[in-house]
Amino acid sequence: MQNTTIPDWVAAEIAAGRTELQPLLDRAPFPTAAVRTVAESGDFHITGGHVARISRPRLGTWFPQHEPRLTDAGAGAWALPVTVTAELLDGAVVPVPRAVAGLLGVPRHYQRTLTSELGGQLVHLGERDAITGPIDRFLAALNARAGERVELVFDPAGRFTVRR
Repeated sequence: MQNTTIPDWVAAEIAAGRTELQPLLDRAPFPTAAVRTVAESGDFHITGGHVARISRPRLGTWFPQHEPRLTDAGAGAWALPVTVTAELLDGAVVPVPRAVAGLLGVPRHYQRTLTSELGGQLVHLGERDAITGPIDRFLAALNARAGERVELVFDPAGRFTVRR
């Protein structure tokens, strides 16, 4: 499949004139709940049973390439620069852009566990915001200190890493 993320797939369907919601959900190569979540928020909306792109960009885009906080990490992966804080070192969760959930195909009110060299890393999409679980073990492995910058790298294949 050429379009690998749910938002890209929905955008391609709309561009091809296939906008009716139920048939779109029926033929989607992704979980129905995830497609519906993307279709009704962020870059899209549902009106009269049809999905359309919004006419004006909003905050909370599903597209990593349009999310200013993300940088292209290559090979389809995206990185989120983060400043290490005492809270992160103590195990606080990390807010991430909605585009990370879009990249990973996480439906609203669901979560996905990514693989990493240090064990599973959870990404959860709530009603409006996305978070990833604590990264303190990754920071400890890097000997990171408060005030330093690191990047959280999310791969659509389900891999996660933290790097300097």
